[in-house]
Amino acid sequence: MTNDSTLQHKQPDPVLYAFSTKDELCERLAEYVIKLQNAAIERRGKFLLAVSGGSLPSMLAKNLVNRQDNAVRWDKWHVFFADERLVPLDDKESNYKLCDDELFSKVPEFPRSQIHTIDTSLLHDAEELSDEYEKQLVHAFAGKDSS
Repeated sequence: MTNDSTLQHKQPDPVLYAFSTKDELCERLAEYVIKLQNAAIERRGKFLLAVSGGSLPSMLAKNLVNRQDNAVRWDKWHVFFADERLVPLDDKESNYKLCDDELFSKVPEFPRSQIHTIDTSLLHDAEELSDEYEKQLVHAFAGKDSS
């Protein structure tokens, strides 16, 4: 007979990183994202990224936009939103708008079709909108072509 505790998977311990400056954080974030991007492209031919709002879009943009080494493969990126608000995409509260202002608009070669937003025609029905966006996320992150 097995004990329930033997069936549980041990979660890895969290890792905490500390940086002296915001510039150092942005530089290391860019290195990390490029590393993940390269591994994802090698494994499945595309890079899926879910972003939130706040300071993240500007931190991503700082060392990813206008790189001289062409390390960022924008054509392989697919961006989703982890905590989008139920507002029109051009609303000042929209995380999409923030990402567009800070990142997407600064990368003309970024395929707009690979930016996956909420369906604003469903803003009147939060549950339906959430269900539809969840389907997009599941298809992208858990579907056959995501592995």
